[in-house]
Formats: sequence, C-alpha cells, structure tokens
Amino acid sequence: GILSSFQLWFEEISNPSCVEPEDFSNGEYSEYALFKMALKDPMFKKSLAVEGWDQWVEENIKRGSNNMFRVLLKSHPEAVKLVELIKAIWETQGGCTRKLTAYRKIRVQPNRHATLFVYLNQNFEGGETVFPRAVPPKDAVQLIVRRNGTLDRVKNPSIREGMEECSLGLRVEPVQGSAALFYSKKGNGQNDESSIHGGCPPVTGTKFGLNGFCWNINANQGYGLWNF
Repeated sequence: GILSSFQLWFEEISNPSCVEPEDFSNGEYSEYALFKMALKDPMFKKSLAVEGWDQWVEENIKRGSNNMFRVLLKSHPEAVKLVELIKAIWETQGGCTRKLTAYRKIRVQPNRHATLFVYLNQNFEGGETVFPRAVPPKDAVQLIVRRNGTLDRVKNPSIREGMEECSLGLRVEPVQGSAALFYSKKGNGQNDESSIHGGCPPVTGTKFGLNGFCWNINANQGYGLWNF
C-alpha cells in the first residue's frame, strides 16, 4: 500500500541520530517540522497552492500535529505526490545520509515482539490461551497452567470439541486480573514458532480480555504498516 512504501523513510526520519537539532524543537522528531522545513522551498509552496493543500498544511502546523503523513495519506491517497516532494526536499536539504548508513545496517523488520493478554473475568469454563507448538506432538503430553498456579502434565489429553489445538502444547487457564505474556520473536529476530497461539472457545459463559502489544518501532507506525 501507499503507507508501506514510505515505511523505511518514516523510520529514518524518526531516528533521533538523523535529525538536526536546529530543525526540531528540543531535538524531538515531529512530522509537522518537516512540513515547516519544506515550506522554505519555493517549489513546494507553489505545489501546495496548485493542489489546494495549503490550508490543510497551515492548520496542522499550527496545531503541531504529528503523524501528519499517515493522516493525510489515509484520508487523501492522492496526496502521495505531496509526500514524495517533502521526502525529496528532506533528502537534499535536511537528510543525513552518512548517519543513516549505520542505521540501515542494524535495521530489523518492523514487528510485534511481545504480547500481553489480560484476563478480565473468569466466570466461565474453557476460554484458555493455548500454544499448540510449545510441546513437541511426539511427547503426547499437554502442559496445563491451572488457575491455582500449578502446572499439570496430562498424558494423551482428550480432544477439545470445536478447536483441536486446545488439546496440544501448553494451555493457560484464565484468572481474572492476571495475564499471559509471551514473545513472538527470538533474540536474533527470528520467529519463535512456539509462541503461535489461539484462544480456546468458552464452553460456558462469555470471556472478556484485552491485548497489549510491544513493538520494535513506534506503535503508530506499526499499526499503519499493518493497516490496523
């Protein structure tokens, strides 16, 4: 999509080592500062007037809006030429190519690295969080974290109706006010297949919970990249 085509640039301009202090208040990155920088370019100002974006940009600069690029591109995809022009101006006037070289070498794929699932109730049966690949299938054993905190090893567990995976690997029973924390990436950046998980359907009652995600980039950028 349009947003993903700019993702690397979004990461580069948000890298603190790649901004000039005089262009950013207190050295902090903000997208509206890039618009202010671009306004110094006569070609950009002329393009704004022709395309009719001058009032929109002026209002958002006054508000000190951040995430201006994403808001603009999501609501007005035709503004891609405007963002491309800002990017070109930044590269010639405000970019820091030499500093970015080292940054590119250590860049990793944008992704969620950890998930925290919080259980908001427990007045139901079933509804466990299951990790079907956490235990090798050949072991014919399922590990179950009980509500009282004990860990049971169940040999040849019975197949759960509605979701067979709930009878494999590791199963965590919900406890109101507690949470399951797990990592989807290993330290070397590779996917950890043992973290593949699912929510078992409740046998009785209704399950309520919430997810918290830990990204290796700005969360807003991540959600924009995944089109959430």
